[in-house]
Formats: sequence, structure tokens, C-alpha cells
Amino acid sequence: MLAAAGIGATIAALWLAHGGAARTAPAVILRAFCGFVVGLASARGLLVGVVAMLALGASWEICRTGSFALAQTSIQDALRGRVMSTWFLILRGAGALGVVATGAAADGWGLRTPLLAGAALAALAWGAIYFGRARIVAAFAK
Repeated sequence: MLAAAGIGATIAALWLAHGGAARTAPAVILRAFCGFVVGLASARGLLVGVVAMLALGASWEICRTGSFALAQTSIQDALRGRVMSTWFLILRGAGALGVVATGAAADGWGLRTPLLAGAALAALAWGAIYFGRARIVAAFAK
């Protein structure tokens, strides 16, 4: 299943490299990401899980690449290296902590519950960003 996520991410990266970034809307990608996590959590068979992981890998790569591109184009040149390195450090650390927390929760409650909780947290984060987008856009305009 992890290989399917990698294949999905590779397909998305190739699509982005050939102009796909101009057609992606962050809100659509985030909704799709949450949907695929819910789909993966509710998958009853291996084939459905593999398809969900393929789509999850693609949507994650589009989210990640789009947000990195946005950050790099909106950060001042003098601060770009420090901001991006801090971002990568936090991203790697948060991912590692998330894997440990998901594994510990899955050990006690099965895999569906932590995946659904992760989708709910992602939806809450998306909602906070969506409803605060005017303030975020104003901060980037400065």
C-alpha cells in the first residue's frame, strides 16, 4: 500500500512538472486529501485500500509542492533559507511524531480510528485556514 502512495506521488509530481500547478486549487486538494483519508480508513479490502493510497499520495504531493512553491515565492529573499529550513525541520519532526502517535493508537483501537481522527484534524486545520484566509492573504501582501 505504501508503494501505491509513492506511485501516486510520482504521477502527481510529473503532472505538476508539466503545468499542473496552474490548475490546482488548494481548497479542492485539501478536501480531496481528507476524503481519501476517510476512504482509506473505511476500506474493507486491499484493492480499495491500494486505490485510496494511490490517490492519497497524489493529493499529498500536490498539497506539499503547492505550499512550498507559494512559500518560496512569497518569502523575502533574505529570509527564505531560514524559513524553508525551519519548515522542513518541523515537517519532518511532526511526521515522525504523527507516525508514533498513529501507531500507538492503532495498537489499542485498530487502524480505522486513528485514520479517521487524522482526517478530522486535517478537516479542522483546513477549516481554520479557509475561514482565516483573508487575514493570511493580507499578511502575504505586506
